[in-house]
Amino acid sequence: MKRIVLVLNLFLLLSTGSAQFSLPSAQTVKQFKESTTYIVLEGGMFSEFDMSIKAVSQKFWTITPYKIITFNEYEKLNKNVNNSFLMLVEGEYKMIGKSLKVNLLTLFLGDKSGDINKMPEILSVPLAAIDEDNQSDDYGYKLGGIIKAMQYLLNNPPQEKITLNNVRTILQSNSTELKEKTLLLTTSDLSENINTENKISNIYTNPFQLCQNTEIEQAIMDNGAEKAFVHIVGQEKNLCFKIIIDCQSGKVLYGDFHQVNNTASLGLLESDFKKMN
Repeated sequence: MKRIVLVLNLFLLLSTGSAQFSLPSAQTVKQFKESTTYIVLEGGMFSEFDMSIKAVSQKFWTITPYKIITFNEYEKLNKNVNNSFLMLVEGEYKMIGKSLKVNLLTLFLGDKSGDINKMPEILSVPLAAIDEDNQSDDYGYKLGGIIKAMQYLLNNPPQEKITLNNVRTILQSNSTELKEKTLLLTTSDLSENINTENKISNIYTNPFQLCQNTEIEQAIMDNGAEKAFVHIVGQEKNLCFKIIIDCQSGKVLYGDFHQVNNTASLGLLESDFKKMN
């Protein structure tokens, strides 16, 4: 797996030492859209990624022609600059004095060197935090929604430059659309002070539903036009990134991040629900 050290927020790359987020240039996106995308399998017998990516790519990957390949095949194809690659890598977020190790879904272009560290990176999305035992939370049920979100962002990039000062404003600029959506929540999406229907309804006036992972997966697979789901990546005594994604389009409707002092504050906070009203 590729070892990546990035300073970034969800969906938004931040160059090391800079205070400005950067998305791929129009030329890079154009080159990507003219490529064939090779989706690289992990190869493990019980790989959650492999089991999920085959189904969701067949249903939802539309931005480029694609083929699913093994890692050995990838090594034969990665020197072709007309190829793009989507694969699971190991990444690390460094932000506000914290470092968070994650499973990262990365999209990048081929390079004549064949060196993965020199391949132009298009977009990276964290799937789940990795703990000290190299374990991570389940993300397979929402992988289809994340695939949609990546494509939506590449087709609809933000119109203004993104900085540390305005990133929250941009991530939350679509939150009014949640009034027309049922927000699908699991208990693992919620911090302890807002983890029941009564607690949520006392603050949040838009439609919501506490449900199971399988119900969220079904809503994504069915292109639920009036539903949205939560994607949380975080760890105790570390960072918590949180975004809300439209089940049908993949549009990001809300995003934020905070420091996690203990497990009680891991997940959506009361303040998030107040902002989303």
